[in-house]
Amino acid sequence: MPTSGFGTWNFFENTPAMTEAVKTAIDQGYRIIDTAWAYENEKEVGAGVNAKIQDGTVRREELIVCSKLWNSEHRKDLVKPAVQECLKSMALDYIDIYYIHWPVAFKENAGPRPKDDEGKLIMSDTDYVETYQALEECVDEGLIRNIGLSNFNHRQVQRVVANSRIKPLVNQLEIHPYLTNTQLVDFCHSQGVQVIAYSPFGAKLRPWKQDTDPVVLEDPIITAIAQRVQRTTAQVVLRYLLQRDLIVLTRSSSAARMKENIQVYDFELLDDDMAQINSLNKNFRAYKLEWWEHSQYWPFHEDY
Repeated sequence: MPTSGFGTWNFFENTPAMTEAVKTAIDQGYRIIDTAWAYENEKEVGAGVNAKIQDGTVRREELIVCSKLWNSEHRKDLVKPAVQECLKSMALDYIDIYYIHWPVAFKENAGPRPKDDEGKLIMSDTDYVETYQALEECVDEGLIRNIGLSNFNHRQVQRVVANSRIKPLVNQLEIHPYLTNTQLVDFCHSQGVQVIAYSPFGAKLRPWKQDTDPVVLEDPIITAIAQRVQRTTAQVVLRYLLQRDLIVLTRSSSAARMKENIQVYDFELLDDDMAQINSLNKNFRAYKLEWWEHSQYWPFHEDY
């Protein structure tokens, strides 16, 4: 697995700009390209991937293309059609890693975000283990190469591992200096499950950001380390995550920023630097989704 990936959560408004961003990312050296049904951009991402294959920049087997199953498609009979729709949208023969986006299941056949008369999301009792086993069949058929988990807590990871014949390759989690997620990372690694960190800078552009929310890239400790090693604060954060044996997703529409985010392999942080950044943990979660907490599968019922 490469350790730097390009995320595509839709800051680019799912226009040709997204296709161009993916093409630029591949030109800059990114080989993991990550999207999801919920991002509403699989078509644009697939167009960028296919353009760089067709012009000879990369071969298909050099890329790890990832997408994710949405919460309303967890029931076994809905899983394969969702995978097939993903392949059609992206114009690909297979997906390298297909994730269960969240362990939470929504009511089936009622739209992507079904709500009751009071505006509350309607949940399903479909077990994510059933969903996972349906994805194993998609691996058997060659539609996907690997299965990933996303936003699963340690008990949920443990249940999947115990009830599967194909081990999940990765668990994709929100991880940054203000949410180090150390216990969950350690647990996943102990199970032979790799971890991908998303929102490494604390999702600084999220639409629901509050003025009082802490800003990772402005932290004085990270700033001081960056000045000492003569790197940007973003590069220090990315290097910190890489030295924790994590795979890291970043996203940008700027070629210069994409290049900066991948130029993190020619320096190392000291043990003291790592300890100082670890000490910044505030358990600050940008993607908590409290409006899902009435689901029995909401992952944050557990501490990790």
